[in-house]
Amino acid sequence: TQELPSGLRVMTAPARPSQARAAVIEAASGYSALIGTMPEAVMIADCGRVELDPPMWARAAQLTLLILRQATVSAQATVARVDRTIEALEVLRSSCRQVGVVLIGGSPYPASEVSTVLGVELFGVLPEDAVGAGLVCGGWTVGKRAARSPLAKAAATLGAHVIEAVYGRGHRFHPSTPVAPAEGSVTR
Repeated sequence: TQELPSGLRVMTAPARPSQARAAVIEAASGYSALIGTMPEAVMIADCGRVELDPPMWARAAQLTLLILRQATVSAQATVARVDRTIEALEVLRSSCRQVGVVLIGGSPYPASEVSTVLGVELFGVLPEDAVGAGLVCGGWTVGKRAARSPLAKAAATLGAHVIEAVYGRGHRFHPSTPVAPAEGSVTR
């Protein structure tokens, strides 16, 4: 892994799709079982498009979130992205413990309309917030400005929803303490 300036440790993959596919497959086969045994580990992976067969990494995941970013260029581009998300949902539901959709952006369609078309309740909604995104990426901050950005507030809500979905209602996450699933939880 590499450490980003924020302290987050990441494993990067090549940018070219053909090379990235091989890297994602190798990482999934080499690390998914190991990470699955570590309840304190949180893995966020951009695994590209979902094809016709459920991906190997999805079977080991406690929670799989699809990110749907509305296209600001045209409504037709958003419709195409929604169609791809519906296809991915159909594939992932058969092999994943939990699948959710996080919507980024509030236009051209409201979140309620996107949720209706997808046929699922959205797992979360993140706003288009260029300033907040810049702050997250290490942009200059003044005081507590980053924590007050619309993106930070929405991300905190989404993070709490993820913790609840994985560990059960009422679980409190403390980064310095290993976490365990709540008793009676159907997720691992």
